[in-house]
Amino acid sequence: MSFSGFLNRPRSSTKVLLGDAYVENVTLEPDVPEPPPTLSAYDNKRLRHGLSFADQTLRQTQRKVSPITGHCLKIYKTTLKAVLEQDYDGEKAKEKLPAQVQTYEQLIFTRRFLRGPRDAAQASLVERLTELRQYEFAARYGDYQARLCKKLKLHAQTFQTKNFEKLQGWDRYWTQIQKELQAEKPLYKRYRLGDDKVIEDDVATTMAVYEACKNGGFDFAMMLVSIEMYASRNDMLHAPIQEIASQGRWGELRTLLHRDRLDVPAAVPPHMSAQIPVLQEIIDACIDEFFDRSGVPALADDRWRIREEAERFAAQQEEASEIRKANIEKSRRKILAAAVKAASKLMEDYKLAQLAVKGMGIKLDDPVDLVAPTGSIPPDIKSLKRPRTDAERIEQDERFKRQKKAWDAIVSLQSQCQNRYKQYQDDYNTAEPPVDPATWFDLATPSSSQPGSSGSSGHRSSQSGSSTGQ
Repeated sequence: MSFSGFLNRPRSSTKVLLGDAYVENVTLEPDVPEPPPTLSAYDNKRLRHGLSFADQTLRQTQRKVSPITGHCLKIYKTTLKAVLEQDYDGEKAKEKLPAQVQTYEQLIFTRRFLRGPRDAAQASLVERLTELRQYEFAARYGDYQARLCKKLKLHAQTFQTKNFEKLQGWDRYWTQIQKELQAEKPLYKRYRLGDDKVIEDDVATTMAVYEACKNGGFDFAMMLVSIEMYASRNDMLHAPIQEIASQGRWGELRTLLHRDRLDVPAAVPPHMSAQIPVLQEIIDACIDEFFDRSGVPALADDRWRIREEAERFAAQQEEASEIRKANIEKSRRKILAAAVKAASKLMEDYKLAQLAVKGMGIKLDDPVDLVAPTGSIPPDIKSLKRPRTDAERIEQDERFKRQKKAWDAIVSLQSQCQNRYKQYQDDYNTAEPPVDPATWFDLATPSSSQPGSSGSSGHRSSQSGSSTGQ
C-alpha cells in the first residue's frame, strides 16, 4: 500500500480508541511520552498514552503547532492507531510498525519542534508566519485556482448538470459556496455511507460540484480543495473593515483590530518608523467607530462594547444589500423580457423563411420542422479550449455578415410574397388564379348545344362531329 493510502485508510476514531482517557477540551500541554528501550514495552496502555499526546497536541487551541509539526504528529498518530487495531499488511508490517512508533517517539523526545510551542508568544509567531505564507501562496497562485473554479462553473452551466443552479447566479460567490460545502461536509459523509436520515437536498451544493466534476472529467476531491483554497484567498484578500462590520462579524472585527494595533510597532521597520503613528491613528479611529472602549484596559479587547451606531450601520447595510439585490433582479427581468421578445422575432423570421422555401416548390434534402432554431455553435468556438486568433475572428465575422445577409434575403422574399398576394386580392377581388376564356370553348360539347345558339358554336360542333366521323 502507498504511504498516502496508509494515512487515509478509514480507522476507528481517537475517542473510541482512548475511551475514558480521551480529553474533550484541551487546555493543558500534555506530557511528552518517553520512548522505552525495548519494543516489548509497547502494550495497549503505553500506545494509548502516545495517542493521547498526539491527539491533544494537534487539538490544542491556545498554542497551535506549526504545519510541519502537525504533519509529523499525524503520521505518528496514524501509526499508533494501526498498531492498536492490529491493522497490518502482512507479517513484515507487523514487525515494522511498532519499531516506527519507537523511532517517532525518539525524534519527538529529542527535537523540540515536534512538540507544541513553548509559550503563547512562540505560538503566535508560528501562526503569523504561517498566515503570511498563506497570503503569499494566495497572491501567487490564486489566479490558477480561479481559472479552475470558473471552468467548473462554466461547464455546469453549459451542460446544465444536476443542481447546477447551486453554482450559478450573480450573487453566488465562491466564499458563500465554500461555506455551504463546509456546512454539508459531515452530512455528505453520512450520505455516502447510506444514512437514510440524510437526503440529497441536504447536500445539494456538494452534489452540484460532484455532478459537474463527473460530467466534465474533473477530480472531485481536488476540486473541493481548490474551491476551499480559492474561497480562503478571496476571504483573506477581499475583507475590508467596512465589509466585516456590515455583516455583523463583531468578534472577528474586534480581534482583527486589536491584533493590528499591537503589531504596528513590531511590523514596521526602523527606516519607515514615520508610518507607525499614522497607522495607529487610523486603527484607533476604526476601533472607536465601532466599539466603545472607555474605562477598559488597553489589552482587554474582549471587553470592548459594540456601539449602537455600529449595529444600526450593520442593519442599514443589510437593508441596502436587499434593496440592491431587488433592483438587480428587476433589471434582470427586463433583460429577460427583451431576450424573449428578440427570440420570438427570430422564431417568426425562421418560420417565414421556411414557408418561402416551401412555397417556391424547393424540396429540402433535410426537411426542417417549423420550430425554433437550435442556435448551434460552431465546433471550433464551442470547444472554448483556446482564444480565437485575429485572422479567425475576422473570417468568422465576415462569414456571419454574409450569412446574415443571405438569411435576410430569404425572409424578405417571403414578406414580398405576402404583400403581392394581398395586393392581388384587392385588385381582382378574388384569391383564385385566373382562367383563360378559351378554356370554356374546350369544355363545350354537342349535347350542351341549345336552339338559338350562335352560329359559331354550331359550326364548331359540326366540325367536331365530322372530325369524329372521319
